[in-house]
Amino acid sequence: MDPSSFCALLEATLNPDSAVRREAESRITELKKGAPDVFVSCLLQTLGEHPAEQLRLQAAVLLRSSAFGGSLDGETNVWGRLSQQTRENVKTSLIRCVENESSKTVRSNICNTAADLACDLVPIDQWPTLGPQLLSLIYTNEPHKQQGALHILSEVIPALGPQLGSTDGGPQLAALVRGCLSTAKPAETRAEALSLLVALVEDAQRSIYRKVGTAESPVALLVIAAIEAALRQAGAEVTQGEAPDCQLAERVLGLVVQLLEADRGGGAALFKGHVSLVLDYLLSLANAGKALPSLAEPGAACAATADKAEGFETVRRLAIEAVLCYAEQKPQTIAGCTESLKETIATLLRCMLEAQGEDYEDWFQSGEESDDDQRMYDIGEEGLDRVARCFDEHDDEAVGSSGSRRKRESLSAATNMLPLLAELIKPFLVQEHWVYRFVALMAISQTVEYIPSGEEQQLAAVVDTVAKGLRDSDFHVRFAACQCLGQLSLDHAPTVQHEYSHVLLEPLIGCFSDPTPRVRSHACAAFVNFAEELEKKQMREIVQVVMPKILQLADTSSPLLVRQHAITCVAVIAGVLEKEFQPYYSAVLPALLRLVQETNPQGTHTETVLLSNLKCKAIEAASIVGYSVGREVFAPDSGFVMEQLLQLYNATEAPLTADSKSNSTSSTTDGDETETVREYLTEAIARLCRVMEADFIPFLGRLLPQLFSVLSVEPKIVKEDEIEAEEGEDAFDGAPPTGAPVLTEAKVPGALQTSLWVEGKPMQEAGQQDWGQKGNSKATDMTYVMIDEGKSLGLRTSLLEEQERALELLQTIFSVLAKPLAAAAAVAETADEVRGLLVQTGRAVTPLLRHLLSESVKERALEATGALLGVLALCPLLNDIRKALLVQTLNDTFSSLSEAEAEPDSIQSQASGLVQCIETAGGGILDAVEVAEQVRRVLELLGKSSERRTELAAKRHAEEELEDDDLTEIEDDEETEQTLRSTLVELIGALMASHPAEFLGGPSIETALQFAEGLLVSQACSEDKAVGLFVCCDILQHLKGGAMGLWPRFLPQVLECLLCEDQRVVQAAAYGVQQAAKIEGFANFAGTAANSLLQVIRNGKDKRGKLHAAAIDNAVAALGDLVEYQGTALGSEVHALTATWLEQLPLKQDATEGIRVHRQLLDALQRDRNGFFSGDIARVSRALGVLAGIYKTTFVDADLEKDIVTTGGKVDVEVEPTLKVVAGRDWVSLCEFTKAWNYPMLP
Repeated sequence: MDPSSFCALLEATLNPDSAVRREAESRITELKKGAPDVFVSCLLQTLGEHPAEQLRLQAAVLLRSSAFGGSLDGETNVWGRLSQQTRENVKTSLIRCVENESSKTVRSNICNTAADLACDLVPIDQWPTLGPQLLSLIYTNEPHKQQGALHILSEVIPALGPQLGSTDGGPQLAALVRGCLSTAKPAETRAEALSLLVALVEDAQRSIYRKVGTAESPVALLVIAAIEAALRQAGAEVTQGEAPDCQLAERVLGLVVQLLEADRGGGAALFKGHVSLVLDYLLSLANAGKALPSLAEPGAACAATADKAEGFETVRRLAIEAVLCYAEQKPQTIAGCTESLKETIATLLRCMLEAQGEDYEDWFQSGEESDDDQRMYDIGEEGLDRVARCFDEHDDEAVGSSGSRRKRESLSAATNMLPLLAELIKPFLVQEHWVYRFVALMAISQTVEYIPSGEEQQLAAVVDTVAKGLRDSDFHVRFAACQCLGQLSLDHAPTVQHEYSHVLLEPLIGCFSDPTPRVRSHACAAFVNFAEELEKKQMREIVQVVMPKILQLADTSSPLLVRQHAITCVAVIAGVLEKEFQPYYSAVLPALLRLVQETNPQGTHTETVLLSNLKCKAIEAASIVGYSVGREVFAPDSGFVMEQLLQLYNATEAPLTADSKSNSTSSTTDGDETETVREYLTEAIARLCRVMEADFIPFLGRLLPQLFSVLSVEPKIVKEDEIEAEEGEDAFDGAPPTGAPVLTEAKVPGALQTSLWVEGKPMQEAGQQDWGQKGNSKATDMTYVMIDEGKSLGLRTSLLEEQERALELLQTIFSVLAKPLAAAAAVAETADEVRGLLVQTGRAVTPLLRHLLSESVKERALEATGALLGVLALCPLLNDIRKALLVQTLNDTFSSLSEAEAEPDSIQSQASGLVQCIETAGGGILDAVEVAEQVRRVLELLGKSSERRTELAAKRHAEEELEDDDLTEIEDDEETEQTLRSTLVELIGALMASHPAEFLGGPSIETALQFAEGLLVSQACSEDKAVGLFVCCDILQHLKGGAMGLWPRFLPQVLECLLCEDQRVVQAAAYGVQQAAKIEGFANFAGTAANSLLQVIRNGKDKRGKLHAAAIDNAVAALGDLVEYQGTALGSEVHALTATWLEQLPLKQDATEGIRVHRQLLDALQRDRNGFFSGDIARVSRALGVLAGIYKTTFVDADLEKDIVTTGGKVDVEVEPTLKVVAGRDWVSLCEFTKAWNYPMLP
């Protein structure tokens, strides 16, 4: 085909007549298929020579999307069918077109095409001249050539990465970026150079990007200059009376945000030494030209012409985002820039003050958003939370250098951020205009969670502010006060409820009668959060006043927004009162069920959404009411309620799965509503299962098939060109990650064989069910993973979430109904039905154990499998199913864990789920050889983890001086590996616990012990010693006296590790002593262990930090167990040791261990163990004080709480004054929950 004829075809593709267009497109497609060389040559010739920009643009687009679209060897890409001559022509022509093209739009498309092609060709050495060609363009100093070359280079950096890291061209490239960012370059050139810098940072090319800045030209100033150049250009091009076009400035600021987020803070580190300057400049832009420093004069001029105009709004947003990103990446640094931090907070408050604008009124009245864009108020509100969170997120204990840990521990929102915020909002609270008081309360609401527990003065001040706000004359402020109270009730429960009910409840209940519906609805929402933590006694006192008001608000005459929150109030009241809610039951439940059936076909979209939410709330409330009054009261209605829920569940299941099997065009909003209803339905059904217990079983035959239907929806194999066609250029929000797992059938060496589960459908068959069609309107709601070159596996994200919910519901059903189902399995009439139900469930769940798209689905599948195994463990006649299910679970999960691409945190989560499966399955399943095989698999994973840790250690020592960011990254990775190793050892412990005889009687014990011995050698690092100790702890805990003959090989090392300097080792060793103390044969070691534990406690007296606290907790717990189980061996020292133990209580770090130890204290007090408490008021007072202090904390469970109250009620009234003095205010607080006082052991 000659060039003129081809150009005529291109012109025809732009013709408004669709028939002409289709004919031209068909002929072009035929040319592409039949003569790809001619097709590509014509496109290149048109692109390089045709005078019409529109045709050149069309040629550029076709080159990228049609000729070279998709992967290099994909069906749509013609590269593989081109002659070598044409290929060379393509490479030469693209660079020549970049060099000569005058149109920015066309040149950008050419650059994208060249970059896409280069990313495929460079890694396989098929475009060796690209680098020199691009450098020659950059060195021409001609702007459009430089910009095109920089554009291509920035896109190709990931493909060039390995070459960059192994060449000496790094300094040259760094100097090139620096030169192109210099003040002598045009704004577009600087933008492209900044894009190249971002690409280098995102590709972690640290040896290059860290050399871009110099003392004379630091990166901070280069970046500021690039922003200024873009703003200056926008200001120069503005037409009188119009807002400037800030697209280039927006792009530059967007690149700054990318830079700050890249390489785990590596980009943010480039601003070191000039942080305040950069932050102040960005904040000046965020404030739309007000109080700008002289450095930002062009920005000020631009902002002055468009103050709050659309043209500058995005610049403000991006400037704020950049500041927040820096804070999140470098909290330690920004904490040291106090003035910049204060101005950041002030800027966010100014954003929130924009809530006084007219465009916010609809939101205040009804909660409706004016558009899909985030408003400046929202940015300010969210920003406050992000700033506060960035200080508290770095408070976790980390491995690595103590200096690094101290830096992290010194950060907190309470110290670094809240004082500045309090200073800024204090004047707001006395301003006459409502918006200031509104913003102050909303700012408190966003940050109140960061007030430390125990800061009574700060909390009291907040409560006083909220109480005043609830009575404010302006409804905006009352609304904000309700919002703040709701958040306060969540973040500081139960302190707020127990100590401030008298201050807050009266004005809150008053807001139920507020003339503004928005306030009434928010008052209900606040009451929900507040009332959830009220004591039953407190609720009993207010229910007669509150209930009539709430029922009135829930009436059909109230706005839908108010009704939905009022219904939740009913649910909360029922949840607190439990069986005492019975007087309201007969009136409330029918009303709730009527709401579930309510429809409004003529309603507006907003009313439809609100009605859907109302139904969800009614479903939730009905299930909570039934659960609260108990099985006996609910029994007459439970079947009807369950019928209603099943009908709704079935009705919503059909469109959910049908939408994934057809070319559906239903709106995203409709889908969201369906998913919300499903979420509430799932929770309600789970709640009914818990209250109905065995009465729930008859409904399984109708419910489980619906769950299985959801679980059976499989991903679809999607080709790359199909993905691009569905998603469009910008719609796809999650490109398949590079190096994602390849879909292959993994073979695990030594896998256990079973044939019972052959009907289970493996994930390798995924994609055979055609559930999706090209052109699905919900293409953006997809999760993809690349499985092969040019192909991906995809499934709607919302369906993945629904599968998670289905698995969670299965886990609940089989956990709750384990005993009733086991009983049914033992009865001849129902045995076959139960067996079939359990087998079907296994077949539905097990394929998801190797899910390729979602780690969460895998984890939920393991949890559901564990619950199913728990049922089977109670059914002796179904041992064949139990073994088959456990064996397949072991095989599938270990196969998944062994994949080379598996991430350590993913391995850890799955290993934790596998622990649960082994524990619930019980013993008698595996023989000694099979147990040994599982141990081998675990050790194989431990070996891989050790290899990764060795690599991290090598990385730590690779450079003489590591940047703080690099060190933090390595420490985080090391912590992840250590957590993984701990979980993997738990797997070995689970096998010991479930199969002790097989573990001891086969090769497993020797394998495990040799592994532990190798980690406990004197030269081993602390992390290795801790892991070795975990294995020893499991031997002591699960094999008990059966392994005493092996004690000489490891018990001396356990006791020796009690005196180790590293607290993680001490903690593990102390736990080992806890387990050994319960074994009679430990008597000979008891004295030595007790002395070492006393030394641990003494050494830790003045030490701070979570690690020290955890080690001391374990030492104290071990001392308590020694006293309890080895009292005879300890002889005369037992009372002194008990006194030390009591003095160190309560435990402060480990809540789980705390519950056990505090129960041990109460038992010792009640039984007067070893005569320790007899006649000693001070010891009794100390013990009661400890118990009073932990009352209503995470260090007690519900049963222990009740027993503490019961014990307190027995204290003799004559000694109560003494107890008050010794036990302090904690005892006085506990006394509110007690009645008579009589403790018989006292004299």
